[in-house]
Amino acid sequence: MIFFILGGLLYFSIGTIFNGGFFLAMKWLAAPIAILMLIITVFDCSRLTGTRNRFRKFMTYMFLYYPLITLFSWPIFLGVNAVTTTGEAIAIVGPVAKKSTSGGNRHSYEITIHDKKNNNNTKISIPKRNWDQVRIGDIYKFCYMKGGFGVPYYWRFKGRPECSDA
Repeated sequence: MIFFILGGLLYFSIGTIFNGGFFLAMKWLAAPIAILMLIITVFDCSRLTGTRNRFRKFMTYMFLYYPLITLFSWPIFLGVNAVTTTGEAIAIVGPVAKKSTSGGNRHSYEITIHDKKNNNNTKISIPKRNWDQVRIGDIYKFCYMKGGFGVPYYWRFKGRPECSDA
């Protein structure tokens, strides 16, 4: 339970690029978590007496808990990424290639920046007042800290870091 609470707190505390670090976290953590879940499941199910209950509990652990624990490991991964930072600020700078909104009652305002330095498109969420002002083709700069695993991030409650890269 603490794992889920910590993951939820970190999820709402750390801002990153769109799906920042998600695929990296899944790549690094999916197999070890699967092995750990299999070991825990086998040892826990060995205490049950009936074969029907044993199989049901095994299936519940592997197909319910594994995806939940794997998904909640992403914010933990971002937390470790943030704690192991070198303190280096990085900038994503480039022309706005696309503007979009998502969500139902609570909208998220996103822009896609073509980062010329890395030659890739980066989708970021920005405040509505900035989203209203920016136009496609405008040069936009967004600053992050470089995390220990290389995933850009910032602490939501502290604000974005200052950076000088242009």
